[in-house]
Amino acid sequence: MARCLAWGAENGFSAEEIAGGNPIPTEVTDDTGEDLDDDLTPSAERVDASRVARVGEGPETVYVYDTAYCRDVVKIGWTTMPVIDRIVQQIATGMPGKPRLLVEVKTENARALERAIHATLAWRGYKIEGGGNEWFAVTPETVIEVARMIMGKPT
Repeated sequence: MARCLAWGAENGFSAEEIAGGNPIPTEVTDDTGEDLDDDLTPSAERVDASRVARVGEGPETVYVYDTAYCRDVVKIGWTTMPVIDRIVQQIATGMPGKPRLLVEVKTENARALERAIHATLAWRGYKIEGGGNEWFAVTPETVIEVARMIMGKPT
């Protein structure tokens, strides 16, 4: 319910409109009507995008972010939706600190570019073992350099 209310608030709907006249459970709000669930925080406030490097052109995005307590490791993913919304889908509501969006690479085929970046970084020895397929001990600058190389753009 909290996610629905958050989506509604971000898209101009009231809690009453989302609930359809039904009472909103007390697990979601307290007696004063204040939000109790972190999911009600707007997406833009849950991710630090103050220093993101943006390169490329296209409708899809390869993104790179790190977390407040693991600055030496980055997640490299792809999406066709707004990047911050995608990151918010992945983070736990109890995560201490904000993830930092570091890089956005715009492209026509983000899935293919992401796979090529992953393969190149793994071959170069940056892959984190046991962390899934998308976590690497690499700098944002190296990710940009690899992306530009794959896309045939000068560094």
